[in-house]
Amino acid sequence: MVERILELEKVIRTVLALLDKKKLPIIFVEEWQLLKDVKKILEPLECITKMVSGESYMVLSSIIVLTNGLENMISKLKKEELFEQALTMVNRMLHSLKSRLGDLESSRTLTISTFLDPRFKNIAFSSDCILERTKKEVINLVAYKIQKEEASTRNNREKTENYFPCTSTNESTSTKSCLSIRTNLDQKAATAQPTSTSSSRAIVEVQRYLEEELLNRESDPLVERAFIQLPLFIEGRY
Repeated sequence: MVERILELEKVIRTVLALLDKKKLPIIFVEEWQLLKDVKKILEPLECITKMVSGESYMVLSSIIVLTNGLENMISKLKKEELFEQALTMVNRMLHSLKSRLGDLESSRTLTISTFLDPRFKNIAFSSDCILERTKKEVINLVAYKIQKEEASTRNNREKTENYFPCTSTNESTSTKSCLSIRTNLDQKAATAQPTSTSSSRAIVEVQRYLEEELLNRESDPLVERAFIQLPLFIEGRY
C-alpha cells in the first residue's frame, strides 16, 4: 500500500491542489519523505516473506540464514539519514527480532543443521567463534560415528575368526594348519589397519566437505545430499 501511494505521489499532489483544501488533509513534504523511509524499512520484510512463501517447505537450516540476513539489512538502515519516527521504527524492529527469536545461534540443533546444509556450510554464521564451535561439534559427531563403524567392523571380524572353517581328516594337522592360516591373516590384518585416530579421520572428512563447492541457493539440499561425502550428513541425523 505504501509503495502504491508513493507511485501516485504526483497525481495525489495534483488532485489535492485542485480540490478544496479545507475538506481534505494536506500531505506535507516531510510526510512524503517519511513514507519513503517506511517503504525502505519494510522492503527487507517483504523480501524475507517472498523467500519463505516461495518455498514448498522450509528447512531447519534456513532459519539462522534468514534471521541473520534480515537483522543485517535492518541494522544497515540505522546508518542512513532517516526521519526520527523512521529511526524509532528501525530500533523497535531490531528489538522485536532479538526479544521474540532470541539467540538462535546458541541452539546446537540449528547451528549443526546450517553447517550441514551444502548451500551454506561455513558462510552463514555471524561470527568465527560460532563457526569454530559448530565445526568442532560436527567433528566430534563424525568421530563418534567412525568409532561405531570401527567397533562394528572389529566385531564382525572376531565372529568370522571364531567360525573360521577348517576341516581335515587329520585333526592334529588340521588344527596346526588352521592356526597357522589364522595367525598369518591376523598379522596381515594388523598391519593393514589405519594408524589414524577417529578424530583425525573426522577432521579430514569435515575439511573435505567444506572444500566441496557450495550448492546453488535454488537447489534442494535434501535431493542433492547424495553427493555430499560427510558421513554424518548422509546419515541424516540433522
